[in-house]
This record gives sequence, C-alpha cells and structure tokens, in this order.
Amino acid sequence: VVRDPSSQFFESVENYPEDTYPVSAKGGPGYILSKRAVKQIAVKGIGQSNVLTNEDKSVGVWVEHLKQEGEQLDFVNLKGTDGYEEHKDFIPTSGKWSDYPFILHHHLAAETISCLHEVDMAGDPDRLIDECFEGEEA
Repeated sequence: VVRDPSSQFFESVENYPEDTYPVSAKGGPGYILSKRAVKQIAVKGIGQSNVLTNEDKSVGVWVEHLKQEGEQLDFVNLKGTDGYEEHKDFIPTSGKWSDYPFILHHHLAAETISCLHEVDMAGDPDRLIDECFEGEEA
C-alpha cells in the first residue's frame, strides 16, 4: 500500500489501514465479476464502505470481503497486457496471428481492435498482424 501523499496511488491509513492489498487486477486489462458478485457487493454496501483511490484495489478489497463471508468465487487469469510503455518490449506487434498471446490488450486504438478482430474472423492462424499495429505506439 502506497503511503506517500505525493503519489497518485496514495492511500491513507484512515481510509485503508492494512499494509497490503488483497489479490486484485493490475491496472489496465481489467476483471470480470459475475452478476451475483456485483449484486452482493451492492446490496451489502461493500462497495460504498470500501472506496479506495485505486479502483482496481477497491474491487480486490470488495472481492476479499465476499470471500471472507464464504462466497464461492473462482479466479481465472487471462493472458493480457496493460499496454503501458514500460512493457512495450514484451508486446508483440508483428508476426502470425497464432503467435499473438493476448486475450486482453489494454490501450489499443479502435482501428487496431477492429483489425485484430478481422484477422481472427478470417480463420487463418498464419495471417500476419503487422498491419493492425501500424500507427499504434505499442
């Protein structure tokens, strides 16, 4: 938990007294919650009573509350990238569609998403994705 007030991720001890956050999504690709989980978070006021400065960490706290109450939740990690500049060397932007590793890829332009969709729908695993990333800053 970041306690430095000058950080955009600052969280006060008053707002969140724990030293660590529970498991949560890393900023970017996101998370998928079931309708049942969302309803429980809303009905029980878990969301309203646990608002943090970082929405990903908030959702992690909400889900942890549900787990502590005995709710059965399944966690599934999907291959993805946040698309941030610091990871650009690990984000493939060329090559065959069959080698493209991500289910979730954050920070893509609409044109890139549309192009990747067209490549996928073509059904050719050897089709190149290079054209989809032209103009994209990875």
